[in-house]
Amino acid sequence: MKPHYNILLIDDDEEDFIITRDLISEFKEISCDFDWNQSYEEEILTIKKYDIFLVDYRLGLETGLDVTNKLRRLFPDVIVIILTGMADSEVDRKVMKAGASDYLVKGKIDAEQLERTIRYALEHAQHLTKIRELNQDLEKRVEDRTAQLSLAVKDLESANTLLANQIEENKKANIELLKSQQMLATIAQNYPNGIISVYNKNLTCEFIEGQELQKLGLSKLDFLGKTINETFDNYASEIHTSHFDKTLLGENTIYELLINNNNYLFYTTPIKDDKGIIARIVVVCLNISKVKEAEEKTRQALDKANELSELKSRFISMASHEFRTPLSTILSSLNLMMKYKDLNEHLKFASHGAKIKNSIINLTEILEYFLSVEKLDSGHFKIEPTSFDLVDFINTNIDEVVNDLKDKQRIVLQLSLKKIMINHDKKIIRTIWQNLITNAIKYSPENGEIIVHLLALGDRFILSVKDNGIGIPENEQKNLFERFYRANNASNIQGTGIGLNIIKKYIELLGGSITFTSILNEGTTFTVNLPLVLKTEIN
Repeated sequence: MKPHYNILLIDDDEEDFIITRDLISEFKEISCDFDWNQSYEEEILTIKKYDIFLVDYRLGLETGLDVTNKLRRLFPDVIVIILTGMADSEVDRKVMKAGASDYLVKGKIDAEQLERTIRYALEHAQHLTKIRELNQDLEKRVEDRTAQLSLAVKDLESANTLLANQIEENKKANIELLKSQQMLATIAQNYPNGIISVYNKNLTCEFIEGQELQKLGLSKLDFLGKTINETFDNYASEIHTSHFDKTLLGENTIYELLINNNNYLFYTTPIKDDKGIIARIVVVCLNISKVKEAEEKTRQALDKANELSELKSRFISMASHEFRTPLSTILSSLNLMMKYKDLNEHLKFASHGAKIKNSIINLTEILEYFLSVEKLDSGHFKIEPTSFDLVDFINTNIDEVVNDLKDKQRIVLQLSLKKIMINHDKKIIRTIWQNLITNAIKYSPENGEIIVHLLALGDRFILSVKDNGIGIPENEQKNLFERFYRANNASNIQGTGIGLNIIKKYIELLGGSITFTSILNEGTTFTVNLPLVLKTEIN
């Protein structure tokens, strides 16, 4: 079940209220009751308890900062997010100084960003509350310990009075020992996210303190007077014993262990007695789970950067070839056309004019691909379904690609029905068809056969295009639908490497799937599975 919160928007602009209400309605991870008031009125707060306040930076005679200060006087832990029409460092400084959780710039936020900001503010508030509770608990524990230590000191002073005849040197030694013990206990008790312990030569625990004990659901009694083997499982016991043995020989050690799904770093160091003999081991344990999480995020970010770098290299390589080739053709043909015009060679003039036209068409198709990529990535894409006969559509489009066939190439159309009515965006279906059939023509040899199979099955249709071309190397098939990716054996054949990436996204957007099988130097078959009728909720 989603967590539920009450949100109040204080904004004198009704349009901002409508926009914010629509954004909140798109939240995916939390549910909300959303109210709106044009100004701050304290009486509102007596009617309903709100978890989050969204406050406009400009509110007539007041500012969002004034409202924030009033709310914080009533509710110190209140969550306030300022909505401003401009973003600069001065606004940032004022908002944070006023105690607001965050601020967002109107017109530049979407539902995901607003929801994330609210969730982060809630988590931040929960963390602050937890920290405050921990501090209060820590202060109480320190007070209790201080009181206990005061009583202990008084008792020791009384004992020292009774032992007035004791040798002065022993008295000083006892005092120094007491100070050391108090210091160690105080340090250990206040050691955040960790534990400090002392073990003797028999690997028995003599001292242990630290805030992490409580987090692990343990107490000092679980360790004091017990050996390593009695307090840890076999695996952890072996690791600890190995490092403790090295420490007893005079070596400092550092190692890590996973305990209750948390990562802990252990540091051991030897302690010598007054005769210089190693008698004990101090073990410092620190919870480094957050550090590990940060390392993992850094690694993921690095992987992403490497992926983007590789994508950039592919794009540059593709663009330099795909744009340069038609542009070179256009330039060369223009030069020749000027020459043939002067010589009145009209046929050659027209031939090069056709080359220029084809090159421009190729450039236009490439730019259309890039435009499709941008629309798909940005989400600014509208599907316009219409009903049409897929069989008639395929026949018409086969006629359009006949001129692209190589010498003695042929297309064989296999149909399960004479008419298959579908409800889809015809432009998208055309893009999918054109990519599959032109690829089959492009990567197949002369005198090759291209088989197009169309089948209606239940409420879906299946379109497959089979060629007997160069095929796809098996070790590269997993990358085939990646943007700008081209197999090594296709490097000398014109192509952008984005067509399959785009149609895969189109097909998945339409509720379908695309698969393929391929054998090197024997051919490839692509199969598209789509519903006959496009679901209305896709738009």
